[in-house]
Amino acid sequence: MNRNLLARSLAVLFLGILFGFYIDHDERKTRQMDREQYLAREGRKLDDWKSDPTPRAAMIVGAVVVTGLFAGAYEIVVMILSAALKSKGLGAGKPAGDTSIPFS
Repeated sequence: MNRNLLARSLAVLFLGILFGFYIDHDERKTRQMDREQYLAREGRKLDDWKSDPTPRAAMIVGAVVVTGLFAGAYEIVVMILSAALKSKGLGAGKPAGDTSIPFS
């Protein structure tokens, strides 16, 4: 398997696991609330959202910034994993050929 493809696959797996842990942490905090606390929090969120909506331009700029940060984090993890796989020498001993590997 191509080192670059393996590094990218592992990076997606790693970042997915981290995101899953974050979602689980948030869900656990929500589940620990009683009914009154939960309804009060959701009521405050609704009031804030209705009374002061975020402008469309701010949403677009925020989405671009967050996407850039996630893409940057992904590429950093890929570079680290690729360097680690290269130092291990996973491809050592295999003949070099002109094989076409998808997503490489």
